[in-house]
Amino acid sequence: MDRRLPKEKIIYHFKLDDVDFNFKNKTDSGDGLDAESEYGEIYEKIKASLNIDKEGYNIYIIENFSKNRLKNIMGFIDKIMENKKSVQDICYIVVKDNRRPKTLFLPAGKGKKLKNMLARIQNLYFRSTYEFYNDSGNKQKEILKKDLQIKRNNLINKVVEMCEHEGFSLKITEGGFSFIPLKEDGKPMNEEEYEMLKLKDKEEILDKVELLKNNTEDILEKLKIVELSQIERIKLLIGEYFSKKTKQIKEEYLKVFDKNKEALKFLNEVCGNIENEIKDIYSINYEDDKESIMKIIYRYSVNVLVDNSSRDRPPIIFEEDPSVSNLLGSIEYESKNGNYITDVSLIAPGSILKANGGCLILRVSDLLSNKGAYYYLKKSIINGRVDLNYNRGYLELLSLSGLKPEPIKFDEKIILIGDYRTYDLL
Repeated sequence: MDRRLPKEKIIYHFKLDDVDFNFKNKTDSGDGLDAESEYGEIYEKIKASLNIDKEGYNIYIIENFSKNRLKNIMGFIDKIMENKKSVQDICYIVVKDNRRPKTLFLPAGKGKKLKNMLARIQNLYFRSTYEFYNDSGNKQKEILKKDLQIKRNNLINKVVEMCEHEGFSLKITEGGFSFIPLKEDGKPMNEEEYEMLKLKDKEEILDKVELLKNNTEDILEKLKIVELSQIERIKLLIGEYFSKKTKQIKEEYLKVFDKNKEALKFLNEVCGNIENEIKDIYSINYEDDKESIMKIIYRYSVNVLVDNSSRDRPPIIFEEDPSVSNLLGSIEYESKNGNYITDVSLIAPGSILKANGGCLILRVSDLLSNKGAYYYLKKSIINGRVDLNYNRGYLELLSLSGLKPEPIKFDEKIILIGDYRTYDLL
């Protein structure tokens, strides 16, 4: 049986006054990004997690990975990071033990400044040291050197006169003095002529040599005391000389790093050590001391692992190939004269350190396809540090200069993108 449906039953009176036509507000996440209805909840949870300033709050997004979706997520996170704390540079510094570099965190851009400042300080000390050794403009130093030379010549002449009086010629060698007997005509006696002498004459010569040795040792001891005394007086001048030469650069770095106590401590220690150690090895002769001077001045170094000088907000990094070395970093080795060597400059950072203070995004399938990557990522998160000693292997066995760098703290959010099945496995 047919029933008629009157129009009054199907017409619905809709009031447009109750409708909000501002569609943008309905699709905007609040951060200026298009949060599609199906992703609005995910974005809100990401935002909430990123705003938790405690360890252990990381994120797993269940999603069929796509570059476009990744771009949207990174853009969303970038907007959230605008008001986050400022980023830092991460440096390794070498002070005393070049095999054990220490970690130093600095405000963004200060890492490069520290490295450049150290290079300038080292070059200044090298030039100043060379000038002190070779410049005759320092009157006090020249007076002391001249006085030492006079006293030295007087003592040496005394030894020469003593030898001539006993019928010997004095020959100065690297090992000390040699006494050569003279013939009646004043010419040196050779070995064959000595062997032709009577036993009594030989014994007489040997007795005289023994006496000369004893007397010479006494004179040499006096000479040593004189040299040490004069050199100690010259060493006092080195301190004054360095103080004048380095005054300007010390004032400069005090201003540049006035709020960075660890950087100031490092630079002050460098300057103090260089000055004291050069004074300790000073021996007047520059060529004799040059190798030691180079080692003293240039053993300090700065490696800026993470340079954030161009960033105004925390980094958001997607690691496409999350291998262990790409995540944690690596220590490289160079072959030199058949040996494998390394130093602090050959330490490279991984994406964990590069993302410090911000966010590191990883695709779970890529992470699990790299042997050991998930294990070391988890270990680093639990410890809150990146330990570059993980890759101590075959090359280190061959190397005499293996490094043991200090583990580096990090503070960032880790976002994993994967499926339900992998989430359950983890």
